[in-house]
Amino acid sequence: MNNATYRIQYSALSISYFLLLSLEAGSPLRAFLLLALYPLLFLLSLCDPSLSLQIFVFISTAGLSFSQVQGVSKAVLPKFFLEDLHSQTFEVFMSCSKRYVVTSYPRVMVEYFLRE
Repeated sequence: MNNATYRIQYSALSISYFLLLSLEAGSPLRAFLLLALYPLLFLLSLCDPSLSLQIFVFISTAGLSFSQVQGVSKAVLPKFFLEDLHSQTFEVFMSCSKRYVVTSYPRVMVEYFLRE
């Protein structure tokens, strides 16, 4: 097998990535706001998942510099993405010469994980 495609799919249940980002790069207040709005965003994701994702990203990153978000994406998020990835999927993905990833997450959140 020469090519592999992997999809990192967003769901409203994956709030942990956004909570980590908002807590590490932002503040506990930002994380609390995200947690408080989660029930509404979960209901919204049943109707329009892309709008729910945009609101998650906005709350997590509004007012933060790109370097702050990138720093958390390099230091914290790869560990959690790797834990959620099945080991056999990772082995097959790494054995291929060309790798493609389709994701709905912001590029800055997954880029470092995918390059390593």
